[in-house]
Amino acid sequence: MKDGAGRYLLVNHTLVLRCGRAAKADVIGKTGGAFFPAELAQAVHFLQKNFAWPLSTAPLAEKAALAAGRFSQLVKRIFDLRRGR
Repeated sequence: MKDGAGRYLLVNHTLVLRCGRAAKADVIGKTGGAFFPAELAQAVHFLQKNFAWPLSTAPLAEKAALAAGRFSQLVKRIFDLRRGR
């Protein structure tokens, strides 16, 4: 869970590990930019701010892209949808 500025308020152990940290306190209060490449952190923040949809309602192809770690394909697809492509 994040605040409006994208700072982590509540995290789980999996996110802590993905951020390369050992404790939740090392992640809480920071943004994704502190742990991930800027382009990825900005894309995630944009998606969360502008498309806060439940994953359960996302199309199957988007779920598969996330599961396979193809986040950039998901981001491109969302931008294409916004442009009417």
